[in-house]
Amino acid sequence: MSNYTADKLVEDFKFIGLSPDDAVIAKCLELCICYKLTEEELVDVWAAFTISHLKSAPPSLEGLDFLERRELMKNKVVNTTNIANTVVQTPERKKPIKQAPKTPSVSSKSLTQTFNDSLTQDVSVDVSLSQVGNYADRANAGKVVLTHGADSKIQYTSCLNSAHVKLFGDELQWMPPNVQQMYCYMHKQRECQAGITEYVAKIIAQKNNINLEPFLERDAAESTYYGTIVCDGDGKLNKTSALLELTGGDYSNGEKIRLNLSQLASCALFPGQVAIVKGKLIKGTLQVTELFNDASVAPVQKLETGSLQIIAASGPFTLKTNLLYEPLQDLLSSVISARPNVLILSGPFLDEDHNNISTMTESFDAFFSTLIESIMAPLEGTNIQVVIVASLRDVHHFAVFPTPAYTLLNKYPNLLLVPDPCMLDINGLHVAVTTADVLFNIGKEEFAFGAGGVDRMTRLSQYLLGQLSFYPLQSAESKMPIDYGLLEKYGLMETSPHVLIVPSNFRHFIKNISGCTVVNPERLVKGYAGGTYARLQVSTAKELQISGEIINI
Repeated sequence: MSNYTADKLVEDFKFIGLSPDDAVIAKCLELCICYKLTEEELVDVWAAFTISHLKSAPPSLEGLDFLERRELMKNKVVNTTNIANTVVQTPERKKPIKQAPKTPSVSSKSLTQTFNDSLTQDVSVDVSLSQVGNYADRANAGKVVLTHGADSKIQYTSCLNSAHVKLFGDELQWMPPNVQQMYCYMHKQRECQAGITEYVAKIIAQKNNINLEPFLERDAAESTYYGTIVCDGDGKLNKTSALLELTGGDYSNGEKIRLNLSQLASCALFPGQVAIVKGKLIKGTLQVTELFNDASVAPVQKLETGSLQIIAASGPFTLKTNLLYEPLQDLLSSVISARPNVLILSGPFLDEDHNNISTMTESFDAFFSTLIESIMAPLEGTNIQVVIVASLRDVHHFAVFPTPAYTLLNKYPNLLLVPDPCMLDINGLHVAVTTADVLFNIGKEEFAFGAGGVDRMTRLSQYLLGQLSFYPLQSAESKMPIDYGLLEKYGLMETSPHVLIVPSNFRHFIKNISGCTVVNPERLVKGYAGGTYARLQVSTAKELQISGEIINI
């Protein structure tokens, strides 16, 4: 007998920033029963489906019906025989559950209530036009929705002197704007993937005092293997489908061995993860006794003394209905008032999914140049350093990851154009930034069990730090146009950053993970409504202290 609960569905939807009404939850329970999906699996299916087909619309009865017709019916056999025997546990409520309508339509009252609930929880998905009023009439502008690292109100310091901002490392290590892209043959791509695996595996081995000498016998009492985690089929990774694609030793030609994880108390895996495993190989299956996948090290603590204020925001920067960039102008007003040392803006600036792209008469490059000028003009004469991070979602730029920096004819003394991903050096503070939604993509592919006491956002962020990579996922499902030659050169972290900025469709957060402050500022614009941005205060007077806030635009 299967048990499904509305509480679990509500919890899983809330995790991605959604608050569906009772009718939608009831429909989701019905789909879970009919198609033998767990609550988390259904929410993951919906999250992927709405981005691909519904422009990130929140769940509705019509949308769920569309999902069922388009995906579930053709991929699964309906479980009609067990519906009557399935226990559905609904949460205790102060008010009776609203009865689902007979026709798949949502009343305006229901939509309004859903949107009001969404605002109170700061939904991290696009909001539809029918759910919002005028952007200028919003009631929550400037509201602090999250505070991190401070027992009382954060004391921000305005910039008096200009901060020194540059890319981390030697100039020869930086990605040039005119770098050759996607000229990587298949065999070369495999060599680059193997190079990444070797690099990360050696650091994991050094950290755990493991000898990676090639093994000689398959059926030794216990052997050590290393490689990347892969799935044995097209489905999602699970406890029985995990394979290790070997990289080192005598079996380095892409051979895969099945992993038996039953002896592990806890485990967290995703496709493309570099791992070292110990165990005994029995009839082609490795009985895993130990698994190592963490290459993270504590960030360097030697910094220049003083304080820094950083504001970070991620695109889109304008509503889907127009190209007026009102949220961006409001952000600039806040920046002029707050006077941070550094303003980090991550693309897209001219999103390829914007409604008005096809009707533009001006060239994309000219429009982008004018937009940057409108950002820099109000900040002229200030000590505010502006960093603009490229995005492959920009319609005027290269659709490849890693993404070269933007190029401009006009030069500004306080503007730094950087690639995606990048590691910034701000007065000795290492700030890593990527515009790719790697957390969301890994979240759809990961498999974890026994990770008690660790929330999912911490676990997803730890994957990046533990793999020393801005995009460690290897999955066709993510549909990322990755150039592995560029990823090997420019997509790995040479050192653990002090701050990691990873904008995502997941709900905003600021967390201290393995000595690194990980920030998801979300998006400045979410569809047809304003979003959020992050503000950080860094103090190095005695020891490194980072506090911050997530603020509604």
